[in-house]
Amino acid sequence: MKLSILSRLPGLSRRFADVLIRLNCYFDLNVSTDGETWALNESPDGLARHFEEIAISHSPLFILVGTADALVTFRGDDHNMTLYNPDDELLELVRQCAQAEGLFVWGPRQTEP
Repeated sequence: MKLSILSRLPGLSRRFADVLIRLNCYFDLNVSTDGETWALNESPDGLARHFEEIAISHSPLFILVGTADALVTFRGDDHNMTLYNPDDELLELVRQCAQAEGLFVWGPRQTEP
């Protein structure tokens, strides 16, 4: 029996939430569903609940990471999260957290100046 990708989205959303829950052990996370109202360091259950709700509503989720200028975005109908403007330390930590959940970090190749 072949499972459709849509039947796998809730599990994928949970793994995305688990990556961010792990990341929250190292950095403060500010979470917003509208880009205007932000909650600092949601509980793990609260963060997972956001991902469950987003998976149903297909609305966006925004996460500001620590004091860095980094932003994570996710939409419930996407199969990926996007990380904007990470420094090297954050990128390596996200890579490790993703691998712990059976996921990976992809990015365009950096060209040498």
